Amino acid sequence: MNIKNVLIVDEGTGFGGSLIVAARLASALDKTQFNPIIVTAMDINIARSHIDRDIEVIALSKTFTYVDREKLTNKLSKLKSRLLFKLSMLLLTFYETLVNIHYPATIARLIFSKKIDIVHINNSNDALIAGRLTGTKCIQHLHGWQNPPDSYSAQFYYRLPHAFIAISNIVKDVIVNAGADENKMTVIHNPIANISPLSHSDIEALNNELGINNELLTISIFGRIIEWKGQYQFLQALKLLKDQGYFYNVLIVGDDGEGRNKDYLNTVIEYADTHLSEYTVIFSGHVGSPEKLYQVSDIVVHASIEPEPFGLVITEAMQNGAATIASKYGAGPEIIQDNVTGLICDPKNPKDTADKIKQLLDNQKLRENLAAKGKEKVTTTLTPHMFANKVAKIYSRL
Repeated sequence: MNIKNVLIVDEGTGFGGSLIVAARLASALDKTQFNPIIVTAMDINIARSHIDRDIEVIALSKTFTYVDREKLTNKLSKLKSRLLFKLSMLLLTFYETLVNIHYPATIARLIFSKKIDIVHINNSNDALIAGRLTGTKCIQHLHGWQNPPDSYSAQFYYRLPHAFIAISNIVKDVIVNAGADENKMTVIHNPIANISPLSHSDIEALNNELGINNELLTISIFGRIIEWKGQYQFLQALKLLKDQGYFYNVLIVGDDGEGRNKDYLNTVIEYADTHLSEYTVIFSGHVGSPEKLYQVSDIVVHASIEPEPFGLVITEAMQNGAATIASKYGAGPEIIQDNVTGLICDPKNPKDTADKIKQLLDNQKLRENLAAKGKEKVTTTLTPHMFANKVAKIYSRL
């Protein structure tokens, strides 16, 4: 059988869902049909810890990243003259293209040297161009959308892929409404991981290690600590519950996202220190294997205040047996059936989030039932094997 070589390109410099999904896909693909190779801009040691050892991983990053562009754009936006701002942005784009020319050139060289049949692109327009210029079939894996999604540049790139994979219907709708060909679009929800359940004694030991009170329920939030993820509103909801006399542990898992959100992180920490000082509030930072922390969590709240393209933390929490509350903004309602496999909240309204948490604190039977139904749903519909088979069908069609 002729094995097809697949180059999976992830340009993200910080740890996130797109690399996790790429790793799970590469692991689960049928190796008698496909040979996946992952290109990542992340620290190779961090990336390697999440990717099977038999998968080839290549480190490749840009000289001037999207993080650098965002910082400089914020500074340039303060220019009073709009004409000067537009000229500055044009020059910035020219500079960015010039100093990063090695990136698409290296992708093109890899396509030839590795005899790549399919380029699977997570978030790199340069890789998309390199793929098309080399005459290689390209799949754009849509983990979100550009801002604005209907810009001239975005519409140009929508014409290049031979196929799209959208991680949710909300992503598909945004991209199709912005001009992408709906006939090229397939919606495939992100897969869960293969995990090792902790024993009851392991959970107690981990709680003791973290300083968590085993006598209280633990309410957690996972994800990069950035403003739109809603950690601040999450703590506001917990403050409302505190004022009503509830006691609990608080676990906040994640870092400040590529070092761009230290001010927000400090704001969240200060709020916790001020309003929940008598409670056990743990900031774990980045955790390489978060499934253990999901398993010490009784309730996990997903609190994004902007539309979430998917929300991997939702399915991970469900898989690991936590009663899960998801934001109504974005794909949460696609994943969770309200009052059946979890609860849906409006995180912009801390009282609504507090009320949903209160339901679970007050009703053990409801909490356990939602957790069990949520786990059953994701473990029977979102396995890596099922995900890889769906993606493989697109590869084969191309």
